[in-house]
Amino acid sequence: MPAPVRVRFAPSPTGLLHIGGLRTALTNYLLARQSGGTFVLRIEDTDRSRFVPEAEQDILDGLAWAGLTVDEGSTQGGDLGPYRQSERRALYADAAQALLDGGHAYVAFDTPDEIEAMKERHRSKENPSPRYDLATRGEMTNSLTLSADEVAERLARGEGVPRQSRAGHYMDRYGLVFWQFLRVRLGPRRADQRVVEPIFPDIDDLLTDLEGGGREE
Repeated sequence: MPAPVRVRFAPSPTGLLHIGGLRTALTNYLLARQSGGTFVLRIEDTDRSRFVPEAEQDILDGLAWAGLTVDEGSTQGGDLGPYRQSERRALYADAAQALLDGGHAYVAFDTPDEIEAMKERHRSKENPSPRYDLATRGEMTNSLTLSADEVAERLARGEGVPRQSRAGHYMDRYGLVFWQFLRVRLGPRRADQRVVEPIFPDIDDLLTDLEGGGREE
């Protein structure tokens, strides 16, 4: 018999549960049950601009309808919660600060309009989707191009977006490999001043001893 595993179903409450999500939940549920492991429900609710208030309950109802019993989750609780990402922001800020403190990230102060202007400058047939990366960061507004005093002033005003500072990967103090550290602890900011951070799931998987879990496409 395989060793017990901890796997998660991690939907975003931006809409009602659909067949692809239910299929993913079933796959992970069966893996947990086959190994005598744990099926964890994590609600990835950091995208507040698309948040649907009734979506989380619909997800819970859909799993119950399908007979998928959640072992740990936003309503069941558990030793490694909380299980809503919106309640785990301090952990993400800590991870971002760890990268900055270790010199593995820099701070960017560019507005969305400035980033879009940079993309327009570099867009070509050969490069249809320019990015804020090693090739372009030298022309942008960040702690690599500003003086230390100006960086300090901007940070004091609450500006700043941590970005990965080198190519490849960095093994941080959590033991987590950041293949691409995103644009946030803070941004790019949405209209409601909250952010979406695709690295959050990796941090959560590590800190909650999860083996991972499939995602619907």
